[in-house]
Amino acid sequence: MIVKTLYLEMYLPQSNSLKDKRRVVKSLTQRLRQKFNVAVSEIEDSDDIRNTTIGIVTVTNYDAFADKILDKCLNLIETEYDVDIINIERNRV
Repeated sequence: MIVKTLYLEMYLPQSNSLKDKRRVVKSLTQRLRQKFNVAVSEIEDSDDIRNTTIGIVTVTNYDAFADKILDKCLNLIETEYDVDIINIERNRV
């Protein structure tokens, strides 16, 4: 069993309130769960208006497949959401 994580620190330039931020984060997390069957959660900066940190986890039998899923998650965030990614960390648990 392979468990891999993706840790993303992001800046949301269009967010002017916690309500704006939560709308974006909720949309992003639900979309990733539905499309890629991964576990996603906001893990830090929940009360900061423009910054958020999310964690994404996938579990598979193949190392390369886990990397592919996390790459697709990252690509979706970069192309479909107005966020600036500040930091990316990948880990194998």
